[in-house]
Amino acid sequence: MIRPDHRVSARLVDGLATRPLYRAADAHLVLTDDERRDVPAVAGSVQGRIVSIKNAVPVPDVVASWSEQAPRVLFLSRLHERKRPTAFVDMAAEAVRRGSRAVFEMYGPDEGELSAVLARIDKAALQDRVAYRGALSPGQVLPALASAQVFVLPSINEPFPMALLEAMSVGLPSIITTRTGISAELKTRGTAAVTDGTAEDMADALIRLTDSEQAWTAASRSARADIEHSFSCDAVVDTLEEVYQDAVAARESSPVRH
Repeated sequence: MIRPDHRVSARLVDGLATRPLYRAADAHLVLTDDERRDVPAVAGSVQGRIVSIKNAVPVPDVVASWSEQAPRVLFLSRLHERKRPTAFVDMAAEAVRRGSRAVFEMYGPDEGELSAVLARIDKAALQDRVAYRGALSPGQVLPALASAQVFVLPSINEPFPMALLEAMSVGLPSIITTRTGISAELKTRGTAAVTDGTAEDMADALIRLTDSEQAWTAASRSARADIEHSFSCDAVVDTLEEVYQDAVAARESSPVRH
């Protein structure tokens, strides 16, 4: 997570300390594609390989399940402008307009958007379909996710959304925008519904997931499988061990390197 910093003080420190050490590293671990592109700008030049590493989540015992009742759709994140909680309400309004039976619940601490969210609910007359439930404690998060049918994160400029990984870990089909650090790879593998972030596109994805048990089940299984394969603690440990072993081997074969 070393990114370019153009402040004079930062450039001085980077030039004297950070950049020489970083340039000499045997491997550079990056979290997102943006960080990968920034490595040459940070280091100037690199001799080690660039390796993508993921944030990890445990794979829990609880699993989401299909419901014949009205589907529960969750927003579970900070009520911050970047998370776009009002876009969740707009999506709910569009889905209801199209005849969706879903109920919509919002969880998370207010970070400036609660009044706008409540006003949007009132304006759309959705008081009986959209509810803000307040913040959850850490121990309440997985049970809330596992009891729902769809998770929606309309956020933008989101480097690596951990709430999304937690939702996927319980097999909860998820809807996101193109503007997170992992949107492209999830779209490639088809393990989350990646939308343009408009109310219409998110409502389309929601209706596809909640109108068909077959579609919901396929999305649920693929989401959990992706966590196990790519974002579990075991998967990240395997990658790190390989990187460290290769670095040690490179140092042992080139003892004059500094």
